[in-house]
Amino acid sequence: MVLVTGIVYKQVKEQTCGISFHRDTLYDPIVISRIRPDGLFASSSLAVGMQVLTVNNVPVDDMTSSEALQLIKDTVGQVSIVAENRTIAVAEAVCVNAAPLVPESRQKRGFIILKQVEKSYSFHGPMTHDMVNLINNNLRQLKLVHGANMLQFSLNSSGHFYGATNNAAQRVHEEDFIVIILETMELLGWCLKVQYDRSPGGWQKELFVFHRMSE
Repeated sequence: MVLVTGIVYKQVKEQTCGISFHRDTLYDPIVISRIRPDGLFASSSLAVGMQVLTVNNVPVDDMTSSEALQLIKDTVGQVSIVAENRTIAVAEAVCVNAAPLVPESRQKRGFIILKQVEKSYSFHGPMTHDMVNLINNNLRQLKLVHGANMLQFSLNSSGHFYGATNNAAQRVHEEDFIVIILETMELLGWCLKVQYDRSPGGWQKELFVFHRMSE
């Protein structure tokens, strides 16, 4: 077992660390699913795919990924994460073998891209209204801080499902939105294949590429 420790310092409670966790079921480990290149943990030795063992010396074995992330959000000062380096590929860290919730007649093939540019999000590819409705419903279960708006997707004039957040929502809930979207896409039978982080012209841009799970 190779243990890796990442330690950062949060100046205020609302400061985000730019790290996300994922857990398929309580029988599976919590793994790191995302580390933002501009986040506090970007310069640590932690990496996507590592199994999270403790957060601030608290074991996360019996927690959901959201509960483990909440430990980080509630902390002011030092945040420590101990993880096991399991050298898992990014795609394996987020895939589940779940039954699609969309009727077979409406299932799509190919690739879907979720594009995030600053505070806006848009889906590109064979998304359906059923899929977007489920994502919107799951997003509405999130409890927001005062002043934050809820991320919701709707069809725009370009034919893409688009949603945007305000500054408060993006500052506090960006990781929450992404986790809910990833988990819902998995339930729908779509697996995260690859993630790109780019900052063209000073704008933070991320692309999440999903592909249909093998049946």
